[in-house]
Amino acid sequence: MTPRGPSNGSDLEVSIQYDDPDKLGPALLIIRTPHKRGEVVERINISPSLLDYLEREYARLLSIGDEAETSEEGTNEQSKKERLITATKAIGNNLYREYVPQQLKDAVLSLESNNELASMQISTNSPIFPWELVFPDKRGDGSEPEFFGIAFRLARWSARNSFSQLEDPVPHLNFVELHAFAPPYTDAISLPAQQREINSLKRARGFQMHDSSFKSLKLLMSAHIDGFVHFAGHGDYEPITKKAPLYSIMLSDGVLDPLTWRQMAQGAAFGNPFVFFNACDTGRSRSYGGFVQGWGPVILSTGAGGFLGAMWPLLDDAAADFAQGFYDELSSSKDEDGVFVADVLRDVRKRFYTTGDPTYLAYVFYGNANLRVSTPAQ
Repeated sequence: MTPRGPSNGSDLEVSIQYDDPDKLGPALLIIRTPHKRGEVVERINISPSLLDYLEREYARLLSIGDEAETSEEGTNEQSKKERLITATKAIGNNLYREYVPQQLKDAVLSLESNNELASMQISTNSPIFPWELVFPDKRGDGSEPEFFGIAFRLARWSARNSFSQLEDPVPHLNFVELHAFAPPYTDAISLPAQQREINSLKRARGFQMHDSSFKSLKLLMSAHIDGFVHFAGHGDYEPITKKAPLYSIMLSDGVLDPLTWRQMAQGAAFGNPFVFFNACDTGRSRSYGGFVQGWGPVILSTGAGGFLGAMWPLLDDAAADFAQGFYDELSSSKDEDGVFVADVLRDVRKRFYTTGDPTYLAYVFYGNANLRVSTPAQ
């Protein structure tokens, strides 16, 4: 029996299950679409060198973003921005050429040619690949390609590893409240744009500010949340330092790691909120030590309806702008059926073309590719 992926009506459902998810290599690829009969089931092989390759490319993307953020006004500003956009596209295109399985390329091209590809759901036991950054080759008809994260409603799901996690990602959430955590950092680790980010969030429905301590977060998780939990601060990824957790965020009174989150969420009644960690490396996840680690999979395992985080280090100003754009568009929607979260993400990611900063492409969404969020009338 082939592994079951999430059932959410996506136009393309992709499952990649590695024989040894810690090391990559041989894997089983399963592709399903409601637009065609049957399914593709193929053996593929993803080079273990992808892990090191991505670390190098993330460092390049951070450098490109830093150059875009420090761009000075002048006659060469437009030329510089175009060069940075082209460099980012080149990274995404190399991912497409070297690492995207041919069977998946064929499925995407076939559905696109018939205007049948709006949403894509990806499930894997080693979710390291930055699908949002993939930039395909130019199409046969000469039309311009687009980054996967802008072209489609794109989302990830994680293998169910706890009774708390929903079998399938929820299709709908209400935006009734927004709980924010923004630890006050100083000196070398201060975040100058953090206050601007929080000020923009204050316009959102049901905004509540918390003191960013472990105790405060744990207390919140004991209450039912009908909306969003937002963290604006520092995140870290430490694959080498043995005394530090692999992934963490920095609260006002110390670091918090995903396993500690999972432990304090046991028996919690916080429902199925959407969690947004606007912090470096919080969107990363990988199989390590025989199981999938990372904020997205762990937060889903505690019952969350969705998670948003970044695959590589973020730049302060762009991260604040991304959060502002995300919540402003969600809050301003008048659609009675709700707005697709993944469509909002597509819109905000497009700011990359205005700034040349790939920070806008760093965000990854765990949840239902067709998740809708509604803002009920007060």
